[in-house]
Amino acid sequence: MNLEEIQAELATNTELKTGLLGALESDLFTHAKSKGLIVRTADEEKSHLENFEKEKLNPRISEIYSYIDKDVKEASGIEREAQEKTYAYVKRVAASLLGQKIDLEKKLNDALAGKGDELTKAELASLKTTLAEKDKALTDLEAKSKTETFGLKVGFGVDRFLAGQKIYVPAHVPEADRKAYVDARINYIKSDFLNTFKPEETDKGIVFKDASGNIQMDTAKAAAKTEADLIAERYKFDFEQAEEEGGGAGSGKKGDKTDVALLAQVKDKETLYDYLAKKGLVMGSPEWLKEREEMSKKLNIV
Repeated sequence: MNLEEIQAELATNTELKTGLLGALESDLFTHAKSKGLIVRTADEEKSHLENFEKEKLNPRISEIYSYIDKDVKEASGIEREAQEKTYAYVKRVAASLLGQKIDLEKKLNDALAGKGDELTKAELASLKTTLAEKDKALTDLEAKSKTETFGLKVGFGVDRFLAGQKIYVPAHVPEADRKAYVDARINYIKSDFLNTFKPEETDKGIVFKDASGNIQMDTAKAAAKTEADLIAERYKFDFEQAEEEGGGAGSGKKGDKTDVALLAQVKDKETLYDYLAKKGLVMGSPEWLKEREEMSKKLNIV
């Protein structure tokens, strides 16, 4: 039997296909890896994401929280207690400032109504100033906390998308310099992306605007583009992508590119089949079956 006859038989004989794939599993993994595909088991993928979170995200979270602590201290003058979590610190300071503001408002209203202690004009003016300062400190605290939290949310989205990508390294880059090259490209992508697009939170989620203030839209979906969509489009040549024959990973050839923006949306069987249809593959054809198997293994879709 030639290759085409084998593919035709496998397209209709599920039992034979299952048995053959099982027998060749190790060879299939080796072949996939030789093509630059990332092959991981569910446990390996879980470990990969946990390590990424520990090495990349946790330090970033700590950095953001330290900024919030600093802003809260500057706005309120209240120190963070030892071992106190940032969210608890912000909550305590906000409650303290609000309590002080309420007490000052009562004292000022009582004075204006002729109740309580009699105040001189100077004391009254000082009270008004203090009240305004507390009010501003509370407003600043809320604004800064919201800004830092929003920045953390956007950064998470960018980091998580990049964690799932493999940076393309040109063949001429020496093996010893490959990691430094990858790290430099990731840092450039993150910096350039956040300098190019301004994130904004709306009632429908986070949207990204260009320098002219236009929301970046996916016209086909009639929805705002996500950070994954925009990064996949703008930096597509920075990522390793599935290639046609003759352009394997590490060969230095780019080949024909898989539509990264579409691939970024594949999460399960339903979205995988939608992706295959958008690539123009006929369901059940040898090409469709081959692509489905490769993508299922690469994305760990059962």
